[in-house]
Amino acid sequence: MRMRIVRDREITWEHLAATSSIPGVFPPMKLDGRWYVDGGFRGGLPLWAAEELGATRAIALNVLTGPMFAMLRRITFARGASGALDVVRIEPSERLGSLKDAVAWNAKNVARWIELGQRDALRAMTSGRI
Repeated sequence: MRMRIVRDREITWEHLAATSSIPGVFPPMKLDGRWYVDGGFRGGLPLWAAEELGATRAIALNVLTGPMFAMLRRITFARGASGALDVVRIEPSERLGSLKDAVAWNAKNVARWIELGQRDALRAMTSGRI
């Protein structure tokens, strides 16, 4: 359950397969004696990784804002960035829908999500932070 950055020539097809691994749904990948799963399982917004790679400022799109995701971040001890990283967060101003909506997409929801994303991004752009 430790988070790790894999870069450049280190990346193999097994690392890419691990990005599809979701505990209880798709099996983890074993690489060099260690098990790997999708990094989003513990950090859907990996600002720590951006900072570790040298970023000093980030524009972050966070759509995992519901109570279930907040709880998951707490119980998995999701790693965050230090206070030194300047972060502009863009988050939905309205609820995106149910878990079913996230899994079974339909044209009406997709159009609503795009319109909402455009509106929220415009709001962030006009805030003077971007």
